[in-house]
Amino acid sequence: MSFKPILPVAFLMVLCLLKLTFCKSIGDVFEKEALDEAIESTSAENPIQQHLSKRYEEASQGIRNKCYSGSLEETAEALGVLNLPGVRLVRVEGELYQKLLKNETIVERKSGSNESASKASRESSSAKRSSESIDMCEEEYAYTYILAHANGQLAYQVDTVVCQGEYCQSPYLNYVVGDFGDCVLKEQTMVVYIINAYGSFVPQTIKIGCACECMAYA
Repeated sequence: MSFKPILPVAFLMVLCLLKLTFCKSIGDVFEKEALDEAIESTSAENPIQQHLSKRYEEASQGIRNKCYSGSLEETAEALGVLNLPGVRLVRVEGELYQKLLKNETIVERKSGSNESASKASRESSSAKRSSESIDMCEEEYAYTYILAHANGQLAYQVDTVVCQGEYCQSPYLNYVVGDFGDCVLKEQTMVVYIINAYGSFVPQTIKIGCACECMAYA
């Protein structure tokens, strides 16, 4: 009696068992992945889950913004920025906020200027003018806004001056010689601190209009 045929049969049976075990393991993996996908899909389609996630993100962002806003005000005050004449830290919204998101620094004319403040500013500006200038340019008072913290909707509001006209105005000289000079805006440099997109305090140099002078043609 020969036992040789038994060996191949036993070998085939072992292979089948291994194959079944391997297939079951692979099936378990695919089944787990399918279950995870189903759970994720259910969570994504669940409006309550979405609402809670959104509220959580909004609350977290609000807390971060308040922290940044407080830190910005404290830092600006400690560095003396808010002690500079005519500098304030204000909250911006609406159209002004949208403009600042695009340009970061803008100038807006005052809707109703304070006469006493304007007079004091004008006298201060006139005292600084050179002997070459002729006081024949009308000044208009405005605000320069510098975006300080985009997410916190904070900006620096700085009193500034703009020229109303391009050319110097004098009834007599305009009649005799025509245009005799240009209105030139004199500016001063100022350093403020802002919060950039990475959440860091960084210095930013800006220029503020302080006087409008008539520079006569040579």
